[in-house]
Amino acid sequence: MQLVNQRTGDEEDAVKLEVMLVHEDLPAGRRGKEVLDKVALNLEPKADFLVNPWNFEMLHNPTLQNQAVQDAAHAHIVVLSAHGRAKLPAAVRAWLEVWLDRRGESPCALVVSLDASVRESSEANPMLKYVHALAWQAGVEVFPHFGVPP
Repeated sequence: MQLVNQRTGDEEDAVKLEVMLVHEDLPAGRRGKEVLDKVALNLEPKADFLVNPWNFEMLHNPTLQNQAVQDAAHAHIVVLSAHGRAKLPAAVRAWLEVWLDRRGESPCALVVSLDASVRESSEANPMLKYVHALAWQAGVEVFPHFGVPP
């Protein structure tokens, strides 16, 4: 897991936010990063994002999945970036369920970024409904995003 510090404002005045970016593959990860860039442009006060990227494949390892739950519990923003043409893999669903169950009371936002091509598709809607239902029970607000992979 590589932490990436993304500067979005003056170092002295910037709020520091931990972000976990869980992505299906490189194009989905890039789209998720672009969402963060757009959010950063509109934040007041300015913020420094400490981005912690996780690939879906890493969540298949139980030890890494436990670490991902801990990392998500400390994050201010979690970005889940997938193409949206299939169900979330079982390991990703398990991570999401455990994280939302154990996350505590700290404020958090969950951004679900999917390909623009699935915006109205029947495949994306069940994925979003599933994530919304889990997040609602945990008191986490979900922000859907549809974009074109870079």
